[in-house]
Amino acid sequence: MLERRTYRIHELLGRGGFAKVYRARQEVPAGSDHDVAIKILNDPNPPPDVLQRFRDESRILGLVRDRAVVSVEPATRLGDHWAVIMEYVPGASCRALLKHRGIFPARVALEIVQEVARALDHLYSEPGPDGRPLELVHRDIKPGNIQLTQDGQIKILDFGVARARFEAREAHTTRAIQGTYGYIAPERLQGVETPAADTFSLGMVLFKLITMGPTERKFVKEAVEVTRGAEGHALRLAERMCTLDHEERPSLPEVERTCAQLTQRMEGPRLAQWAQQNVPAHIGSSDDPLCGTTLSTTMPKPDVPPPEPQEPPERVRRQRPRSRWGLPAAFGLAGFLGVFALLGGMFVCQGGSLPTLSELGLMQQVDVPTGLEPRVDAQPAVVPEPIPRPATAQPAKRPTPRAAVPAGPPPTPDLMSPPPKPASSTSAQAHSCDFNSDPMGAKVFLDGALIGRTPILGYDVITGAHQIEMRLEGRASTLSIDVGRRKPTTFVWTRGEGWEARY
Repeated sequence: MLERRTYRIHELLGRGGFAKVYRARQEVPAGSDHDVAIKILNDPNPPPDVLQRFRDESRILGLVRDRAVVSVEPATRLGDHWAVIMEYVPGASCRALLKHRGIFPARVALEIVQEVARALDHLYSEPGPDGRPLELVHRDIKPGNIQLTQDGQIKILDFGVARARFEAREAHTTRAIQGTYGYIAPERLQGVETPAADTFSLGMVLFKLITMGPTERKFVKEAVEVTRGAEGHALRLAERMCTLDHEERPSLPEVERTCAQLTQRMEGPRLAQWAQQNVPAHIGSSDDPLCGTTLSTTMPKPDVPPPEPQEPPERVRRQRPRSRWGLPAAFGLAGFLGVFALLGGMFVCQGGSLPTLSELGLMQQVDVPTGLEPRVDAQPAVVPEPIPRPATAQPAKRPTPRAAVPAGPPPTPDLMSPPPKPASSTSAQAHSCDFNSDPMGAKVFLDGALIGRTPILGYDVITGAHQIEMRLEGRASTLSIDVGRRKPTTFVWTRGEGWEARY
């Protein structure tokens, strides 16, 4: 059974590099209208790997059960775009609260980190369909992906780049590093993916909530040296969580226990009390083309089992032959016996030797030149009399080689994977450069040529002056760079703030 659902878009809740999240009113014929959150891909025809990860996100959320994870429905087409219908969680993200309310009290920040660490550890060990742990790693923990409600509940959002082990997964491998600049664990740049990467990101979240400082390790260490009291204890935990060696970081269960111990000794409001006074019902914007519009889709009707296949009528079953091989087998057996009798008679007539196929006139006897395979036509001709073998075989002429067929236009490059490095030049030296953006996913143009989407790591750029341009969601910015020895090799564009070049 199918039913048609309509969604009236009310406001924009958040946006990322590839999708936007809206609050909408789901209208169903039964009359049980309610609010939902809809994540819609920006591109109507997204690249295959983006669509695969998008569908995997709904599959992952459908496999886990945790109080800190929203429920979702399978990915579907909503209008002209791919969309995922999710449980709507009223409230605001930690990123929005930092912007509108400022820094968090240390006790509140520790309670948030404690609950997120508990949920991440549970999701990593959650059994999958085969009974083995999913080994889920979120890989994009940041303030914008942690939602708070007015009663102090916490929800982890955006599993679009999460890694998990389950058979139905579509996106298996990727060479691009997914995540948000400033929260990516350093070992992930070498391909190491463990729960310790989420510990690093969560440590940066703790530092950001307490200080609103730049998300770099050196600033965490500086803040620890000058901060005392409850904030100092929280920052020392954040410093341990952001240790460069991932094997020396505390585990997620250890982070959860440490947060609980620290909050018991601290004064100040608890998370539930603070949320009632500081978390609004929602923080959204109606400044978006989809706001005020209505989208619809056709989906399977819930709680209705599919109809069972019906048995064919008894009269039809009785008309079926008992064996599908009966008639063909009879004719085949008769033919075989006839041929056998014919060969037996010729065997007696020729004094005990069987005739060859050529003597029977069933196949031509020809010479096959050395080095060439015999060619068998789809329908070989039947010659009534054998052709005598020539005395001397003439060598076959080699066929004239055909002209090469053009290969056609080159395939469209995969923008989510690092582009191929340019051929080495003997006249100029190349230097390995990194390109990134916040948010990630910006298209990068080097001297007018598209080289991929951020983050791009280890791209060889020839020594000299170049022009870099990044484009994301209708915005673009350019930067003139000079590549060479003792020159910056990392270039980061933060939308709305500008460029940063560093070594």
